[in-house]
Amino acid sequence: AAMQDSEGNIWLGGWSGGFFRLNPKTRELHSFRDALKAYSDHPLGGDRMAEDKNGNIWMRENDGLLILEKATGKFIYHPHDPNGRKSLRGMGRMEPDSDGRVWIATNKEFLGYGHADSLDRGIIRLFGWKDGLVGSHVYKVKKYRDQLMIFTEKGMQLFDPKSLKFGQFYDAGYGLGGSVLAITFLSDGRAAVGRPKALAYFHPDGLATNAELPVPYVTAFRVFDDIYQINNGPGRTDTVVLSYRQNFFSFEFSAVGYNLPERTRFRYMLEGFDEKWQDGTQRRFAAYTNVPGGDYRFLVEAINSEGLSLGKPSVTHLHISTVWYKKAWAWALVAASLLGFGYLVYRYRIGQVRKEERLKSEYERKLADVEMSALRAQMNPHFIFNSLNSIEYYIISNEPEKASDYLNRFSRLIRLILQNSKSTAVPLKDDIEALKLYIEMESMRFDNLFDYEVKMESGLDMEHTLVPPMLLQPYVENAIWHGLLQKKGEKGRLDLTLRKNNGHLICLIEDNGIGRDAAQQLKSKSANKRKSFGMKITSDRLAMLNKLAGANASVNIFDLKNKNGTAAGTRVELVIPL
Repeated sequence: AAMQDSEGNIWLGGWSGGFFRLNPKTRELHSFRDALKAYSDHPLGGDRMAEDKNGNIWMRENDGLLILEKATGKFIYHPHDPNGRKSLRGMGRMEPDSDGRVWIATNKEFLGYGHADSLDRGIIRLFGWKDGLVGSHVYKVKKYRDQLMIFTEKGMQLFDPKSLKFGQFYDAGYGLGGSVLAITFLSDGRAAVGRPKALAYFHPDGLATNAELPVPYVTAFRVFDDIYQINNGPGRTDTVVLSYRQNFFSFEFSAVGYNLPERTRFRYMLEGFDEKWQDGTQRRFAAYTNVPGGDYRFLVEAINSEGLSLGKPSVTHLHISTVWYKKAWAWALVAASLLGFGYLVYRYRIGQVRKEERLKSEYERKLADVEMSALRAQMNPHFIFNSLNSIEYYIISNEPEKASDYLNRFSRLIRLILQNSKSTAVPLKDDIEALKLYIEMESMRFDNLFDYEVKMESGLDMEHTLVPPMLLQPYVENAIWHGLLQKKGEKGRLDLTLRKNNGHLICLIEDNGIGRDAAQQLKSKSANKRKSFGMKITSDRLAMLNKLAGANASVNIFDLKNKNGTAAGTRVELVIPL
C-alpha cells in the first residue's frame, strides 16, 4: 500500500516493520525500519496514513498511533490505552482537512481527530452515537468539499468539521449501507465505493436533501403515574398547575414530519430551572424532580436529519405552588401551634397510664403493617429483576421483533406491578392478569417449552375478591425454573386452579416437572445456585398476614408420583382468607 505526499514522495507501508519513503526523482529509497523498532513491528500504510498541513505523516500502528514529525524526523508514539477516553484501537482510514485536523475512522463506534499543531496530544476528541453518529462501525471517512462523508455499516452520513455536527444520513435505501473497503472520486465528480464483491457509484450532489421542518409538540404530561392531556405546539401554549407535593413529573413530546422521522432529534429546556438547552438526542421525554415552587416554561424544538429546525419551540407554561410553611401566615400558625402543643402535652400525660395498653396494641398493629409493606417492597424489585433477565436475553440474541413484543408485555407488567404495590389488597382479576403476563413472558423466553392453563371456579367474583398482591408469583416462578425447565422429553405443563371454599381462596399450582428431590440434587451440583428469595419473602408475608389480621393463611407443598412411584411433578396449595 502506498501514499504520495505534497512534495511528491511516495510512502510505502506494510507488515513486519516495513515503512519506506521513495523519492521518484532521485529514486532514493529510505527505510525507517530501525527507527520503528522501539515502537512496533507492523505499522500499516495505504488509507491508514495521512499527511497533515505541516507535512507530518500520520499512520496507524497495530496497537496505537504513530506520527512522523517532519521538522525533527522523529516519531511520536501514542499507544493504545484501554482506560483512556480518547484512545482508539482498530483505527482505519485517515483524512486530513484544511484546518490542520486529521480525521480518523475506527471499527468501534467513534470518529476522532488529531491536529497538526498538537502532535503530542494524539487523539483530541471523539464523536460517537451520543453526538449523532448513526452506526457502530466507521469504515471510511472521506473529505468532500467542506464536509466529511462518514461511512458506517448503517450507511453514509455527512459531518461538518466547522460546527462539529453530524448532518444528513443516507441509509441502505440509497444503496449506501454495508461494509466499505475503499472510496475515491472520479474525474466526473462521482464517488466510487468498493465493497466486498461489488463496486458502487454515486454523485454526492445527486443525493436527496431533507428540507422539511418537523413541528414539535408535547404529547403528554405525567405526574407520577397520572397523565395530563395538554394542548400545545408552535404558536399555542397551555398552562399546567401543580401543588408543591407533585415534585416528580415528565414531559413526553414528538414532532409532525414525514421525511425520515426516525432521524428527528430534539432539544428541550425547562426555562427557569435548566441552565442550558438539553440537545442532540432522539429521546422523546424529559423528566424532572425536586423542582421548587415558581413559574416555568417548558420549551422543546425538533431538528430534522439536516440539522434544521422550525425555529418556533412548543411552549408549555408550568406553575408550581410554594410549600405552605414558607409563607408568612405559616409563622403565626407555628406560634399558635406551640401554645397548643403545651396543652396537648399536659393532656397526654394525664391520660398516659389509662391509654398504655391501647397504645401498645396499636403500636404492635402498626409495626406489623410496616413490616408487611416492607415485605411487599422486597417482592417487587425481586420480581422485576427476574423479568429484566428475560429482556436482556432477547437483546443479546439480536431478535428485535421478539424484543419489541417482550418489552411491550414487560411495560404492561411493570404498570400493573406499580399499581398493585400501592395497596395491601388488590382485585383478584388484576393479580391474575399480572401473573398471566409473567407466565407468557417466561414461555416466550424459553421457546414455549411448556403449556399453561389458568382455571377459575364458576361464579368466582374476580372483580371484588381482594387478595394480597404478588403472592402466587414466587410459587409459579419456582415451578417453572426448578421443575419445568429441567424436564427432558415430554413437554412441560403448568396448571393454576382457583376456587372459593368457606371464606377462603384455594389456589392450586401444579406442574409435571422433575419434582423437588431431583431439583434439589441439580441445585446442589450447580455452581450457579438460584436462591428462592421470592418464596422466603412470601412465606414471611403469610406469617405477617396471620399476625396482623388474625387470619389462618397457609401453604402446603405436595410431591406428585406416578403409579410406579417416580416423581411426576409438584403441587402447591395456597389458602388465603378472604
